[in-house]
Amino acid sequence: MCLARDGFGLIHGELDGCIACKALVRADLAIIPCIAYVSLLILLQLGYTLYRRVLGYYSGEEDAYDMRKAMPRDVLGKSVIPLDRPVHPHELEHD
Repeated sequence: MCLARDGFGLIHGELDGCIACKALVRADLAIIPCIAYVSLLILLQLGYTLYRRVLGYYSGEEDAYDMRKAMPRDVLGKSVIPLDRPVHPHELEHD
């Protein structure tokens, strides 16, 4: 977990001009329970929030959690306010 946190720390250091950093994680913890659970824990510890659920993101069958972390440029945190409904892959904006 320390290596993952250090890696994300390096990534975040390169994103100073960005509004948010996003990561997609498999929502079905039954598929790869240990990896998916640890991934979620690491992202939550790094300050990510669950922004939305993307239905059928993986191969049209498995859902994904769209996790977001506001970067320093987003002072008010508007980029990470969770959506009130799940979305489909075709609804994803190019952000």
